[in-house]
Amino acid sequence: MKTKILIVDDEQEFRNLIKDGLAGHAEIMEADSGIDALNLVSTFHPDIILLDINLPDINGYSVCLLAREKQPEVRVVFISGSDSLETRQNAYASGADDFLPKPFRMAELRRKIELLQLIITDSERLKDSLKTATDTAMSAISNSGEMGTVINFIKRAMSSPDIESLLKVLISTFSHGFDLNVSAQIRTENEQKTLNSEGRSSPLEAEILRTLSQDNPRIFEYGHRLIVNYPSITLQIKNLPYNNPDFAGRIRDHAAIITETAENRIHAIETHQRLTLQSTNAKTAISNMQELVKQLESDYKIQQSRSCELFENLKQQIENSLAKFGLSNEQETHFIKLIEDASQAAATLYDAGFSLDKKFSSISADLGLLLIKDADKEILETIKDKEDSIIFF
Repeated sequence: MKTKILIVDDEQEFRNLIKDGLAGHAEIMEADSGIDALNLVSTFHPDIILLDINLPDINGYSVCLLAREKQPEVRVVFISGSDSLETRQNAYASGADDFLPKPFRMAELRRKIELLQLIITDSERLKDSLKTATDTAMSAISNSGEMGTVINFIKRAMSSPDIESLLKVLISTFSHGFDLNVSAQIRTENEQKTLNSEGRSSPLEAEILRTLSQDNPRIFEYGHRLIVNYPSITLQIKNLPYNNPDFAGRIRDHAAIITETAENRIHAIETHQRLTLQSTNAKTAISNMQELVKQLESDYKIQQSRSCELFENLKQQIENSLAKFGLSNEQETHFIKLIEDASQAAATLYDAGFSLDKKFSSISADLGLLLIKDADKEILETIKDKEDSIIFF
């Protein structure tokens, strides 16, 4: 089924340009005003809205807010000639998913739409997963107070096997444990994941959270929002309850503890993944070394066989030629004995080299045992260090 796209702009030429550029890739409707756009949201039910900010009746920010009220799952991309930080922040505050400044290339717009299509698909999967995590959280905290919610988060965080699981536990704890609207972003060397209480993940929100994480205090507030920053995670509480100062104060404390716990768990997950990879690579190297030992053994056997054959042929040739040299029987016997002694010495050297096989095998086995023990020990020590830092927060 084709993606439904609603183009909202008061310039017909611009709408035609976009419509032609997306022809065949989506089912398209257009509107030249905010009122017409909102009516089409109710009847057309678009998946994506391409929205201009400056409209003849109501501005794009208001259209975005009202459209999201009518259809919360709709994705909105603002298209504007203004590319200031204030414009982007206003777009984000009104609920936009992405922002595209004019002028732009059609290929760039198509890439953004393709990304949103992937996000829509992934969002449905995350919603299902988030529902499962939420059900688990609700069951666990039904008879617990606020600290019970924090403790339950710590327990669940410590058992989260990966970054995505940890992020879902974090979001469900604040959304259903404290009834707050939140978003969070986790950043590691290999990935970045963003999620909010609605189970959505948009490029614009990811960009805003990444910006908030840079050159800002550990904990700060703007408007009704509380931001908690750590190197690997940023938590944003969008509706800090200022009308209840005591509860708001406790939320600040809980948010700091929970975010630090998540930060520690992120490092533990990264360490575990890194050690697992190192262990796998080391085991592969040991296996390759063992194969090399086997190959050396085979080469030794071939070398011994060829050496023995060489000495035997040499001995036979010399015995056949001795009569021509006019040597006495004693000289011939002495000469043949020298060749036999050299042949025996070569065989002895081969046997000494062949014994290296057992030594290499023993070393490989010992390295394998040490590798497993050291990796397990380091993982356990890392997790223990993280747990200690939580206890003494």
